[in-house]
Parts: sequence; structure tokens; C-alpha cells
Amino acid sequence: MHRPYTHQQLANIDLEVLAQELPYFAFSSSVRDLGVTLDEELTFKQHISLLSHHCYNQLPQLKVV
Repeated sequence: MHRPYTHQQLANIDLEVLAQELPYFAFSSSVRDLGVTLDEELTFKQHISLLSHHCYNQLPQLKVV
């Protein structure tokens, strides 16, 4: 089983060199898969932020109910 990368290991990755070696890949700071948003450190920070923003925007709809 593969252990998650540490912050130090992720910091050592040179994304510019990686982008040159793999020109057909698009690199992103976050991805969304199956409705879950993960950032480059594989945390749920952005997912929770988007989810709470969406829920906050839905609160006025609850007043109608």
C-alpha cells in the first residue's frame, strides 16, 4: 500500500520540469472527481470551502419551506 506524500516530498517536485517532460498533461492545483474536490496536497480544504459556500447560498430556500 502506498503511503501519502509528505509536504517535503511534494515541495521537491519541480513542476516546470515535469510539464516539459509530459507536455500533453494539463497540471492543475485542484481536481474534482466523483463530486469531491482535492487540492495538490490531497486535502479536503477546497471541497469543504465549496460545500459550505453552496450550503450558505441555499439557506434562503429553507425560509420558503
